[in-house]
Amino acid sequence: MVPAHRRHDESIENRNLQKRSFKPVIMTKPSLVIGIGDLHGHLPALEQLVDALQEEYGIFSDGERLHDEVEIVFTGDYIDRGAYSRETIDRVMRLQAKNPDRVRTLFGNHELLALAGRTSATEAAGHPTPEHAYRILTMHGQNGGWTFVQQYGLTPQEACLHYAAAIAPDAPVGAWLRRLLPFHRTRIGEREILFAHGGIPASLEQPTGWEDYARAFQEHLHTITTATSTEKYLRHPLVNNHSIFWDRRIPNGEVNPDTLARNLGVDAIVIGHTPQEHITRYGSFVYNIDVGMCPRYGAHGPAAIIFTLEETIQFDLQLGTTTTYDS
Repeated sequence: MVPAHRRHDESIENRNLQKRSFKPVIMTKPSLVIGIGDLHGHLPALEQLVDALQEEYGIFSDGERLHDEVEIVFTGDYIDRGAYSRETIDRVMRLQAKNPDRVRTLFGNHELLALAGRTSATEAAGHPTPEHAYRILTMHGQNGGWTFVQQYGLTPQEACLHYAAAIAPDAPVGAWLRRLLPFHRTRIGEREILFAHGGIPASLEQPTGWEDYARAFQEHLHTITTATSTEKYLRHPLVNNHSIFWDRRIPNGEVNPDTLARNLGVDAIVIGHTPQEHITRYGSFVYNIDVGMCPRYGAHGPAAIIFTLEETIQFDLQLGTTTTYDS
């Protein structure tokens, strides 16, 4: 294709999980790599973006089957804040199911928040005011998570119970969430690109240690533990607010982005997590593709970053233009 442009419960949960060894995937043949940032339950933005990419680049060969030369990487935060979290997850899951080798889905901090809230959702269901209880009991509820939970029932109590069941490890959504990647590296031509949700923490500033981190992350997710959900998914050093899912040192100007990219031996770093109005480039090699697509962040126009063999392109529907960055 040539483009045209909480303790006990947690232990039970983990016994149902199969251990998976992490196998880093470096694609060797894509000629079009597309990065899509934080959706936050705003399905219309995803649909508009996919339609526009098809019109401009012809990314699909048949129905929802991507051309072999196309790779799409989602940088996480599919849920919360927006009105269509369930539908957004369903859409991404379906696209990935049809293109298992061409669609890569990363963990965002909101997916960790969602998993951390599962035990508390059951607890909140027994409260006279479940919504209030969930908001008080969980960081998820305090950060827009109720918009996701409430989609699972006609009443707050029903929603809490059904939500807890939906994100169980043996449920389709729960299983999918636990398969999300901590990061993804891919290659297009001679360029290597690193995708992460939040940023690059100090613990991962050097090229060594990434595979060890990924393996430790997967083992952490799938190991039987007496820790509470919050301890497991939010407080452990692998996932806490200094981790790859929460780090904001790049957009906060606390690290030199070009030096970071060079130290890691990559030609580009793509992050999300920190909403901007448009795709933002830090230095010459780091791109923030969280453009605040959901109404909670301003409903900015859908946008994606596109890497071709020769160019790096900002594909922005709000601007109505594509911007080619200097190499």
